[in-house]
Amino acid sequence: LRNSFLSKVKFSKALERIEITISNENSTWESLGSFQLENLAKGQDFEFEEKTTFRYLKCIVNSSQDQSDFAALAELQPFSF
Repeated sequence: LRNSFLSKVKFSKALERIEITISNENSTWESLGSFQLENLAKGQDFEFEEKTTFRYLKCIVNSSQDQSDFAALAELQPFSF
């Protein structure tokens, strides 16, 4: 499984630290890990160790690049190959 994250604008509310969780029934969640994103206005890809199936994906934002209380994400593209 691979995910791509695209921030809206470099330096402005860009995601810094995120956690990805998955679920099949939307009540219990399994963490796929925490990730550090670079401060870029372009897509960033992350690969997970194992291929897995799920119905729901949650992106938990733990911090933004400018350390504000708000963060922006333009696109989240989960896919596998």
